[in-house]
Amino acid sequence: MATETQLKEYIPTGMGDLDNNLGKGVPVCSLCLVEGESRTGKSVFSQQLAYSALSATAHSVAYYTSQHGVSGLVTQMALLSMPVVDHFLLDRFRVYPSHLPKYFNNTRKPFIILTDHLTRLPARFKVVII
Repeated sequence: MATETQLKEYIPTGMGDLDNNLGKGVPVCSLCLVEGESRTGKSVFSQQLAYSALSATAHSVAYYTSQHGVSGLVTQMALLSMPVVDHFLLDRFRVYPSHLPKYFNNTRKPFIILTDHLTRLPARFKVVII
């Protein structure tokens, strides 16, 4: 009988050394915080993780962004050799632009809206990037 460790799924990051340090990649259904100074590659890393999940697994990806619209994100990823348009057209890659400044007076509201939205995603969206 397989143990829980053997059944755990991983999303490769697309970076061999990082995958080795993480023990195969990022575990599915885990919470990861990517933080750093401005212009250090957090967005590109997030895009790479989304692309790897779409390319190497059967999971669908929900991508929440405050930097791009749908076409802007899809175009940027294509320019970085991460073509996702087919995944988008097949409804495996959903992009949700978010505009948070209108909620600055009520900091709870964005989290309530986001958690409500996340609970309504189809079960196949096991990778969520915010």
